[in-house]
Amino acid sequence: MMYKGYVIRLICYPALVLLVASGCGQNQQNSNPNQQSSNQQNVKPVDTELQYQMKMYQDIRQEEFKQQEQIRKNEKQQLKTLQKQQEEMLKQELEFQEKIRKAGNSWSIKNKEEKSSGKQENQDEQDR
Repeated sequence: MMYKGYVIRLICYPALVLLVASGCGQNQQNSNPNQQSSNQQNVKPVDTELQYQMKMYQDIRQEEFKQQEQIRKNEKQQLKTLQKQQEEMLKQELEFQEKIRKAGNSWSIKNKEEKSSGKQENQDEQDR
């Protein structure tokens, strides 16, 4: 007796599930094309909005890139100008130092003469 209940359940439940599933599937398939067309109509404005926003984003990024590139270009030019100025200043400093070296120090020449004359006087005094 108990086995009869199990057998009936084993046969009926899968058949019931198949009937319900096949019936629901037809309703979904019939209503699905309507939903798809309405979804497609709804998707188009969203899709165009997304495309518009993406284009705006790309334009902004491109503009930012151009600005950064211009800033880098200006900085490079400024750096070159500063390097040229520094080079000129160093060149002038070197020339000035070279002139001083070639001209000699007038104080050191006088000091040398005084020292040498002082040594000669000392030697003369020692010789006497």
